[in-house]
Amino acid sequence: MFNAFAKFGDIKGDSTDKDHKDWAAITGFRHSVTQPPSVLQNTSGGRTAEAVEFSEFEVDKMHDGATPKLYEAACKGTHIPEVTIDLVKAGGSPVKYTEIKL
Repeated sequence: MFNAFAKFGDIKGDSTDKDHKDWAAITGFRHSVTQPPSVLQNTSGGRTAEAVEFSEFEVDKMHDGATPKLYEAACKGTHIPEVTIDLVKAGGSPVKYTEIKL
């Protein structure tokens, strides 16, 4: 199990976690990376790989203080320069498993 937090530029969320104060707590995300095999064979008889394909990155979160500002940014087409997502071990001492920067 893990806890997940997102920082959307300078938009503040309601997290009170000591390492993620003012971030938004997220309840889930979806993203995939695939590398389909090519129909071509390489010189040793194996298949080569096509270019990597990335799916959209979708985040689920509860309504919090960041929600109105995120909604406003989406409606105005405002670019959020950086989004950071941290996945942290739940319970016991916190250990950051993964950091994703978009």
